[in-house]
Amino acid sequence: MRTTTADPRFEVRESRPGTGLGLFAKAAIKKGDFILEYIGEKLPNAIADAHPGRYLFEIDEKWTINGEVPENTARYINHDCYPNVEADID
Repeated sequence: MRTTTADPRFEVRESRPGTGLGLFAKAAIKKGDFILEYIGEKLPNAIADAHPGRYLFEIDEKWTINGEVPENTARYINHDCYPNVEADID
């Protein structure tokens, strides 16, 4: 399965068998370049800890983003056993 994203630099497609979808670059990305913003509902960590979601991104000791919203293409970044992207939290 391949899906397009709003950003033509990427595509969402199946990773290795059994690993689900991942985000793949269609062109080289330089180290330090901005890729995507992780978006979704901001939840207090106490609520996020009990949330059954799969795309929870902890921002700090108080807040987590629930990235399950369909427009959050960033949820597919590093969907691999060998991640190669780091988050920069502002």
